[in-house]
Amino acid sequence: MASIFISTGEPSGHSYGAKILRSLRNHISHLRAYSLFPNTTYPANVTAVVRHSIPAAIGISEAFKSIKSFFLSLMEVNRFFEKHSPDLALLIDFPEVNMRIARLASRQNIPVVYFIPPQVWAWRPWRVQDLKKYTNCLIVILPFEKTFYESKGINAVFLGHPVVDLINDELSKSEPIEEYSNSIAVVPGSRKSELNHHVPLLKKVLYQLSSTWANTSIIVPAPKGMENTFRRIFLSHEFSFCMDNLKVVSENKYHVLQQCAGAIVASGTATLELTCLDVPMVVFYRVSRISAAVGRLLIRAQFASLPNLIMGARLVPELLQDDAEPDKILFFFTEVMKNEKLLEMQKRGFRQIRERLGRPGVFNRIAHYIMEFLK
Repeated sequence: MASIFISTGEPSGHSYGAKILRSLRNHISHLRAYSLFPNTTYPANVTAVVRHSIPAAIGISEAFKSIKSFFLSLMEVNRFFEKHSPDLALLIDFPEVNMRIARLASRQNIPVVYFIPPQVWAWRPWRVQDLKKYTNCLIVILPFEKTFYESKGINAVFLGHPVVDLINDELSKSEPIEEYSNSIAVVPGSRKSELNHHVPLLKKVLYQLSSTWANTSIIVPAPKGMENTFRRIFLSHEFSFCMDNLKVVSENKYHVLQQCAGAIVASGTATLELTCLDVPMVVFYRVSRISAAVGRLLIRAQFASLPNLIMGARLVPELLQDDAEPDKILFFFTEVMKNEKLLEMQKRGFRQIRERLGRPGVFNRIAHYIMEFLK
C-alpha cells in the first residue's frame, strides 16, 4: 500500500494539501496518508504525526516564541520517519519547519517533493544548497521560479498557481449573492503576527477613509473558520466608527471580492487573488522592527508584492514598513482609484499575469506528477 506524509502549517497550505490528497485518492484506491498536525481540512483517515501545531511565525523575533514546540515536533517527525518510512514526503510552504523536515526525510532515504518552496531568490539564498541536497523536486507556483531553480541545478516544475483553481472553482458556481459594487476590500493577512501589526494600522486608514469615501462598504476576507476571530479582533480594536459598514466574509469570498471597486491589501497571496479578480490595489506590509532590520540585510528581491515580482516592474504601489502609514496608503489608494491611466495600467498588467499563471486543473496536474513517486 502506497503511503504519503504531508506537512503543512497554515490555512492555505492545509487547503492545498487537502485538494492534492483528494485528487490522489481518486487515482490510488489504497493510499495511507499522514499529516504533520491534526487537520480538519483534510479528508478522513489521515493520521497526524504531531499532536499540537506550531504557529506559522513571520520574522525573527516572532519565531523564537515557538522554539520549544518547534524542536519537540521535529523529534516526533524523525521518530515517525524511522518507524514508518512513507513512500513520499510532500512538503507545502511552511519553510521554517519544512526545510528541517526535508533534511530528516532525506536522511531516511524518503523522497521529498516540496510544493511552494522557500523564496530563496528573494532572501536567505544559502538555502539553495539545502534544497538541492534534501529534495527530489520542487513544484513552484511562480513562472520565473522554474528557470531560477534549474539554473542552480535543482529539479523544478511549474504546473500553474493554485489560486487559479481556487477562484475558478468558486466562480463556476452560480450562487446568487448580494451586491458589493460600492465596496472596498481591506485585507490584513491571516497570520497572527500579520493581524497584530496590521489591524491597528488599518484602523487609522479606515478612520480617514470613512470620511473621504462616504457610503462605502468595507469587505474583509477571512479564511474559512476564522470569521468570528476576525470580527472579535476588529471589535477589540474599537472599529465602532465603521462596524456598521464592515463585513467579514469567507463564504463566496471570490464572488464578493470580484465586485469590489478596489483593495488595500497586505502583501501575500491575496495580492494575486485580487489580480486574478481584476481588482485595483495598493499593497502594504509591516513586521516588527527587529525583523525589518534583519530583512534589510538579507532580502534581495526588488519588489515585495507578487504582481510586481511576476511583472518585474512596479505595477501596484508598495508601502512597506515605515512607508506603511495611513496618510500614504490613503493617498496612493486615491491616486489609483481616481487616475484612469493608473487604473488601466494595473488592469493591463493583471491580464498579462493571468496568462502566465496557467490553466485551471492545477491540483490535478500536481497529483498526477506526485503519483510518479508513489508507484
